[in-house]
Amino acid sequence: MEHLVEFMVWAFTLIGITVTITQSTLLYPARSWVARINPFLGTLFSCGMCFSFWASMILSFFMNSLTDCVFLDGFLGVGLWSYVVSRSPKNAA
Repeated sequence: MEHLVEFMVWAFTLIGITVTITQSTLLYPARSWVARINPFLGTLFSCGMCFSFWASMILSFFMNSLTDCVFLDGFLGVGLWSYVVSRSPKNAA
């Protein structure tokens, strides 16, 4: 049960950070500014899949790594993001 709680905290933290950075209107001016300064980072901060990979790796440094491999945690984050996006109401058939 402890591992499930740890995973849920990690997952909700990752999704919250990713949505806030890549999709919120609050940070749109910051994303636009970063895109003007550095197009590569602008793409990174606008792409949920790209951002979730790097954010999950960084998150695993601050929390316990779920897989004991930070690189695999990155792929876990991408998979989680892909699942959430595929289940969102706007993608429902």
